[in-house]
Amino acid sequence: YDPMIAKVITHAPTRAEALAALGAALRDTVCLGVTTNIDDLADLVDDERVVAGDIDTSLLDQRIPVAPCADLHAIAGATMALLAQPRDDLWAAGDAWRLGGPAPARWTVGEHAIAITAAPGTARIEIDGAVIAPAGVDACAFDGARLWLHAAGAHHCLDAARPRDRIGGRREDSRLRGVWSARSPMPGSVIAVEVAVGDAVEVGSPLAVVEAMKMEHVVRAPGPGTITRVAVTAGAKVPLDAVLVDVDLGAS
Repeated sequence: YDPMIAKVITHAPTRAEALAALGAALRDTVCLGVTTNIDDLADLVDDERVVAGDIDTSLLDQRIPVAPCADLHAIAGATMALLAQPRDDLWAAGDAWRLGGPAPARWTVGEHAIAITAAPGTARIEIDGAVIAPAGVDACAFDGARLWLHAAGAHHCLDAARPRDRIGGRREDSRLRGVWSARSPMPGSVIAVEVAVGDAVEVGSPLAVVEAMKMEHVVRAPGPGTITRVAVTAGAKVPLDAVLVDVDLGAS
C-alpha cells in the first residue's frame, strides 16, 4: 500500500519561478474526502528557508503545520452541501419543510451553530445568530459526518451534524463499554507509546503511533476509559491487526 495520491510537478526557467508556480499549483489542487498534506506542502514551498535553498532533513522536524481556520463566509457558501436533495416522497425528504413556509434547517458545523432557511432560488444562512453572506468556494461536499470544503487555496474539514444526529451519537457513545483493543492499522514499527497502565483517556486520546509506508499512523481511543494493558514498546515490529493497547471503556 502506497499512500501517495498524486505528484504535482512544475517547471520554469528559474528556480524561483518554478517554486512560485509550484505554490500556486498546490493552492489550486482540490482533494476532498480524505486528509492530505497538500496545504502543508504549499506552506512549505513558501518557507523562506526553502525559497533560499537553505534546507536539510531537519527542516520538517522544526516546522509545525498550522491548520488555517475556515472563513465564516466560506463555511456559509459550503453549507449548500448540507441541504437535503429533493425527493419525490415529501415525508422522506428529510429537510425542514413545513406547511406555511420554509423552516430553518439547523446544524452544528465545527464549533458553529448554523441555521439554513432555503427557498426556491435563495437561502438565508445564520452562523452563531448572525446572518452571513455566503462566499464562493472552489468545492464542497458532505460525507454524512463531515463538511469538506476548499476555499482561498486551503482545505477545511469540519464535523457536521443536526441536533437529532448529536442525540443519537450520544446514545451510541453511551454503549461504548468493556475492554477494547487498539490494533495496528498496518504492518510496521511502533515509534511511540503514548500511555501507560492506569492512565485515563478521553475520546481521541493518542494511544500509540505506528510507522508504515513512510507515514505515521496515530491510533486513538474511541471513548473515555482507563488503560489496562500496554502490549508493545517503542521500536517493536508489529503485523497488521496486532494488539497495541487495551482500554477499559467507561472506566475511570
